[in-house]
Amino acid sequence: MPWSRDSSTTGLSAPTAGPTDSPAPRLSSGPGARAGKDGVTPNAQALAGAKGSVAGGAEVGGIGFGSTAEGWYGPGAEAELTFGKEDGGNGTYHFGGEVGLSSGKGGSGVFEFTVDPDKFVDAVGDAVGAFAGSVKGTVGGWFD
Repeated sequence: MPWSRDSSTTGLSAPTAGPTDSPAPRLSSGPGARAGKDGVTPNAQALAGAKGSVAGGAEVGGIGFGSTAEGWYGPGAEAELTFGKEDGGNGTYHFGGEVGLSSGKGGSGVFEFTVDPDKFVDAVGDAVGAFAGSVKGTVGGWFD
C-alpha cells in the first residue's frame, strides 16, 4: 500500500508522503495473480534496472486514497489491478491499479481507494451523535 494507515479508533490519519524505495539495481519479472473468496489481483511485471518512488495518501473516517509515482531507469513494464478485501482479516476493501512502462527511462503510477467499513460506520455514528447533541443543546437553550 502506498501510505500508512492509522490504527486508532478515530478513523483519521495525517496525509503521508515520502520516498518508499531506494534506487538499487534489480532484475525482476513474471506474471501472477492472486484470487480468493475475498477478491482478485492479477499482475505482470518485468524490469531490468533501478526504480525509486514517492507515495502519498490520506484516510478520513474509513475512506482512504493513495497514489505512488515511480521513476524507472532501465527497460521494463508492469501492470496490476486490485479489487477485493485485504488479506489479514481487518475487513478493509481495496480498489486500484498500477501501470508502468519504460524503454530506458520511464515510470509507473499507482492509485488506490480503500474502504474500512468498521471505521466508516464509527465515523458516521460519531457525526450523527455530535449533530444530535448540538441540536439538543440549541433547542434546550430556547427554553432556559
